[in-house]
Amino acid sequence: MLSSTSALAVETPSELDFFAPIPTISIATRLPGEVLDTPAAVTILDREIIQASSALTIPDLLRLVPGLQVAHATGALLTVTRHGVGDQLGRRLEVMVNGNAVYLATNASVDWNMLGVAIEDIDRIEVVRSPNAPAFGGNAMFGSINIITRKPFELAGAYLRATGGSIDTAIGVARLGGRMGALDAVGTVQYIEDNGFDLVNDDKRINNLRLHGTLDLGSRDSLDIEIGYSDGEAGADGVGSAIEPFRDFKLRDSYQALTWRRTEPNLSLIHI
Repeated sequence: MLSSTSALAVETPSELDFFAPIPTISIATRLPGEVLDTPAAVTILDREIIQASSALTIPDLLRLVPGLQVAHATGALLTVTRHGVGDQLGRRLEVMVNGNAVYLATNASVDWNMLGVAIEDIDRIEVVRSPNAPAFGGNAMFGSINIITRKPFELAGAYLRATGGSIDTAIGVARLGGRMGALDAVGTVQYIEDNGFDLVNDDKRINNLRLHGTLDLGSRDSLDIEIGYSDGEAGADGVGSAIEPFRDFKLRDSYQALTWRRTEPNLSLIHI
């Protein structure tokens, strides 16, 4: 057992703490900058927090963010809101993957079952916990969330995970990445199954396929390629009576994104 003196010595910050790196964030103003200079309330869930958590889904991770509430609108449908202002559609909260909006244009809501991103592929999640409409429009009235995935070169090699639990819950993730010439590429397949509770139609079965590549176009230019496809079905609740028979939602979604990046030299570091 440590004495009180030694315990205080362990908890005392060292000089290295003053030189610790300060996280950067781009979601608040669309320009990268340090968190200390961001004119908004911001939370960053980095890779260490994600690995240390026991979360199985992205909404479970968002339970760690102050001010955000995560709830089951139905047994198979999750909703995320800020300060309890919301409904099962979860409107007025801008959600993005690598800066690309993922909300449904018909009702400006987000289907969290169809993001198509495995937790293992996430580098960090940036959350603005205040109105962010000047940067992303009216849909960011309650805030904004940007899910940033890891670079393809960070996911080189093979990876396989299988998770099973009670209530017939199963999650399987398979990933393969590598380099082909000037292209770093990774492919991830994910399967999610949850049979829910007895006598309630709240099961879901979802398949996700995600391909991500980075093509080098020179010393300053690169091209990011993202392709995803998701399909499955989810129960629409109900107790299975003659008046309210069991029925399922058919889910299907796909996306494609091309992002050209150019890195300019920092002229302020060049001394003549």
